[in-house]
Order: sequence, then C-alpha cells, then structure tokens
Amino acid sequence: MKTLGIDLGTSTVKLAVLSSEGEADPVIERLWSATHYGLVLETLLEGLEELPSEGPLPVTVTGANSTMLRGLETAGTMTPPSSNL
Repeated sequence: MKTLGIDLGTSTVKLAVLSSEGEADPVIERLWSATHYGLVLETLLEGLEELPSEGPLPVTVTGANSTMLRGLETAGTMTPPSSNL
C-alpha cells in the first residue's frame, strides 16, 4: 500500500510517497521539497503536480501550516483538482 506524507512547515513544503508491504517498515519511493516563501498551498500544488501519478492515496499531514488543509479531505484521501495524484 502506498501513502502520501505531507509536511507543511514554517518555511518549506515536503512530500514523500511511502510504500509498505505487510508489516515491513515503509520504503520512501519519492521525495519532494521546496521553500514556500509564504505561498504554502501554491507550493503544495506544485509539488503534487511534480510527483508521478499514483491515483488517490491515503494522506498524512504534519507541520505548522497543516491546518490549512482542513475541509479538503474526503474519506481519508485527498485529490487536488489539477494534480497528478
């Protein structure tokens, strides 16, 4: 199973696609990071567009700016309108 990890920090946005099989520790398949210069959501969408298409994924969000995503989730998955995910 794959999972998307999102960290919306005070200065950067970081994305990680993790893959886990059974009880094995997750493996990081893809990483992305960028400084957001105060444009958190715009930077997040840029990062999501750069990741390879994986279809809808379960999402875990952390970071100082994580509350910006409240109301964007549906049934444990998030698919931004113009994203490849």
